[in-house]
Amino acid sequence: MTAALLTLTTAALLFTKALDVHSTWHHVGIDGECNPLVRRWFQRHGLARGLVLACGVYLVVLLAEIALVWWLDRPILTAGTVVLGLFTAWAQWDVARFNRRHRHSWFTRLTLRVYSRWNDLLMTRRPRNQ
Repeated sequence: MTAALLTLTTAALLFTKALDVHSTWHHVGIDGECNPLVRRWFQRHGLARGLVLACGVYLVVLLAEIALVWWLDRPILTAGTVVLGLFTAWAQWDVARFNRRHRHSWFTRLTLRVYSRWNDLLMTRRPRNQ
């Protein structure tokens, strides 16, 4: 069961990352990238090289995580990896969809709303230096 779940999660992550890279290459480019860190990465390395380097880092992290979970063989760790992996795959699919259509889905709108409220909460609790 562990092998099947980890294989499904890995396949979903690789497939949705490929969709994300394809949509970034064909529909977004350097200047259309919304993420400021990724935009700077692309400006520094170029779009093609930046995508290849980012995919390389992604593959190393993904394979290390899957190998570690496989080696440790703990049910709670496997379940957490599968849940977070499928959530990440869903987010990557949503990003690829946005890149192509230039419209946010309900998932992205909800995530942005939660992030905005989280930032507002942090800013109201932060002591101000005067």
